[in-house]
Amino acid sequence: MRARRTPISDKLKAAMQRVVDDALDQRLVDNRNAADARVSNMTAEQQALEREAEGIAAARKGNFRLLADLLEHQLWLGPEAAALVAARLRGEFKARRGDAARKRGMSHFIALQLPFIEQVLRAHFPTERITQELAVELVAKSLDYDDQKLRYHLTSRHRPRRSPRR
Repeated sequence: MRARRTPISDKLKAAMQRVVDDALDQRLVDNRNAADARVSNMTAEQQALEREAEGIAAARKGNFRLLADLLEHQLWLGPEAAALVAARLRGEFKARRGDAARKRGMSHFIALQLPFIEQVLRAHFPTERITQELAVELVAKSLDYDDQKLRYHLTSRHRPRRSPRR
């Protein structure tokens, strides 16, 4: 029989909590910096094309507000966007129904961070046994989120799947 592991002390758990807090903060800062760098490296024309692409995607689902705003402020649209607006004005446009992306809740986005948190904890505490349960507890506490909701989400069929490596 395997010997029982001793439970993690409160002092060690507090140290782990600080590591998780720092890792999540750093990841948030890194994501913001990457998004800011991507936008700042874009020219005004690239930004206009990206806004138009977002407008086209929304219009195909039936929301023409972005395209209307662009038309109001820019005076021109690309050929695809202009064709969508013209079809709508003629009454020929049918929005796509179904196949819409399902709304994801906070549990889903927190669950996506768990493998990263487990990896960080294993790197900082190599002698300790890091389990998903421990990661869930620490992340939920760090983000002030109900750990029971997160555990339920991880056992449901909607949990995030790991993408296959190519």
